[in-house]
Amino acid sequence: MLIYFTGGGVQLIIIQHLTERYQHQRVRFIRAMATVHIRKLCTFAQNFTMIKRPVLILLFFATVFTLAARKPADTLSAGRWEFVQNLGQWNEVVLFKANLFSGAIFFEANGFTVSQLHPQQLEEIHEAKHSGKPFPRTMVDAAAYRVSFLNCQPTPKVAGAKPFDYYNNYYIGKDPTHWASKVPIFNLLHYQQLYENIDLYFTEENDYVKYEFHVAPGGNPKQIQLQYEGLKSITKVGDELLLHTAVDRVLELPPFAYQISNQKDTITISCSYRLQGNVVSFDLGDYDPTLPLVIDPTVVFSSYSGSTADNWGYTATYDSHGNLYGGGITFGQGYPTTVGAYQVDFCGQIDVSISKFDASGSFLHYATYIGGSASDIPHSLFVNDNDELYIFGTTGSSDFPTTAFAFDTSFNGGPNTTL
Repeated sequence: MLIYFTGGGVQLIIIQHLTERYQHQRVRFIRAMATVHIRKLCTFAQNFTMIKRPVLILLFFATVFTLAARKPADTLSAGRWEFVQNLGQWNEVVLFKANLFSGAIFFEANGFTVSQLHPQQLEEIHEAKHSGKPFPRTMVDAAAYRVSFLNCQPTPKVAGAKPFDYYNNYYIGKDPTHWASKVPIFNLLHYQQLYENIDLYFTEENDYVKYEFHVAPGGNPKQIQLQYEGLKSITKVGDELLLHTAVDRVLELPPFAYQISNQKDTITISCSYRLQGNVVSFDLGDYDPTLPLVIDPTVVFSSYSGSTADNWGYTATYDSHGNLYGGGITFGQGYPTTVGAYQVDFCGQIDVSISKFDASGSFLHYATYIGGSASDIPHSLFVNDNDELYIFGTTGSSDFPTTAFAFDTSFNGGPNTTL
């Protein structure tokens, strides 16, 4: 992979070199013009099948993140969930990251942090961009809350499983030690021995994410305690939990517990939340310790429309192999160092996003993110006779990434917002 840059705020980037000859250019060009919408239109059905083990299985918090009534928009994000490994591109405490349509989840060794942008404010920006009206705001309200696994093992092994065939590249900022290429993406996240004889899985099911605790014989489910920080409030309403953040709310539906008998009958087990301050655990009825036990509550994440305003398409092209390239911008939300309410500069975290698909538009080869601390926007893509991809655009980032032998490694001025 080669990357070259010119100065003066206009960037030229050679991303990849291909060698096959030109084929069916006009057909490919027509396909390429739709590239900025391809990933939105494609559905990638991934069915997760949990391996059955002869252990006592306790599934806590089958978390479903629903982003209802999403409007069609020029986004490169599909409905599937991706657990992206941290290879140095993010804060060192982050092990994996999963993007939301208006936020992100950051997975750490002993908990996870949910960061949310105000979805209605994002929608206002999105509508202004398409209508040509002035942006109503540049600062966006945000909130973060953290769920900690109290008294868990200090260093559980956390690994991804069920990898996807594509990968991400990150060239953010001038420091090459924080660049990362061929970053793997997984469909399952596994915390091994989070508690003694207790594993934790984050999985996908029907485009939703849920997390489950599996308790093997000898494990004590009473050890599992989840502490919430950064919320405006957490209350138990009937059999449900209601979480309020500064920009949204989360509703955790009543947990449903059951066992499957040796005769394949479903046996319902009584189960309820126990809320003590900001710590959540579970009260269980009698169950057969020789059979797997499933505790499966649903969490409705985000009561607002899931905005796709944070990822817009700008340009597209093709190469002689028939591969399609889409160029756009994405809101590169960073790891929140504190929990609670805060604000972010929307334009100050806009990065270039480049996606490469095969000729059919159904297979993603990679996604690459390039930018600095201000807005970075691609305006045109071009592939030369050697199948090298050039990106022309503007940057307002003084720390835009450059290579050692670039024509000009200095920032000579450029717009911070040209959306």
